[in-house]
Amino acid sequence: MRRPPRRLFVLLPLVSLAACVVPDGARPNANLGVDIASAYVFRGMIQNENGVIQPSGVIALPTKKDGTIIARTWANMDMSNDTGDAWLPDGHAGKFSQIDYNLLYEQRLDDATLTAGFINYNLPNGLEFPFGERGATSEFLVEGSYQLPDSWLAIVPALAVHYDFDEVEGFYIRGSLGHEHEFNEKMLLATELGLAWMDGNQAFWHYAEPTDRSGLADLTLRGTFEYGFDNHTTASAFLAYSTIVDSQYREWFDTIGLRPEQFYGGIGIRWSY
Repeated sequence: MRRPPRRLFVLLPLVSLAACVVPDGARPNANLGVDIASAYVFRGMIQNENGVIQPSGVIALPTKKDGTIIARTWANMDMSNDTGDAWLPDGHAGKFSQIDYNLLYEQRLDDATLTAGFINYNLPNGLEFPFGERGATSEFLVEGSYQLPDSWLAIVPALAVHYDFDEVEGFYIRGSLGHEHEFNEKMLLATELGLAWMDGNQAFWHYAEPTDRSGLADLTLRGTFEYGFDNHTTASAFLAYSTIVDSQYREWFDTIGLRPEQFYGGIGIRWSY
């Protein structure tokens, strides 16, 4: 008899818990968006360097004591049959090459925010990967952030710990510093600097790095400008830079013919209700 997937056993208790913590009369908020980007980079690895479309959807349900249950889906669609010198296989223009599902719980505690939950990654073309088969896998996420006061430039430090309990069985840990500057009620500039570490299992899964080496993975810098047309519609544009830090990882990127540095950008639009 075929057994249900492991992720089913961790999602069902969360769904049951929601019925206990959601107050009567609570109404969910919905967010739909789509980005068009010049490239797709994930954890320092260039996935597609010839243009992608990335739709997303979020439903957020408020809970008791200033919490939120968040269900999110996100996908990446290749715009060209040629992904360039990249991780994803060629030949899938107009088709989804990655689909993610998130189920998270967020709790606000004054200036701190704690988030925990599960992320499921699906790779429809994983059998065709040039560096070995990759399929669906799932992670457990714990993340904390804190809003510093204006005397500290209102910076938001954050730490996220991802543990893949499915196919990879490895850790990816990322620290970041974020900042938002509001020009007026319509315009906002958000910047973030992040640095990540991964263990050998994660390095093999994401980079095909064969030595089981743990090390500093991707350093990223991203700036996003947002313009709100009204209470429901927001347009955005972003620029990002990513580079691999660990010297042995960088040598491996050279060996497989992929660039360890990437500079890319995109535009997007989001509707909130």
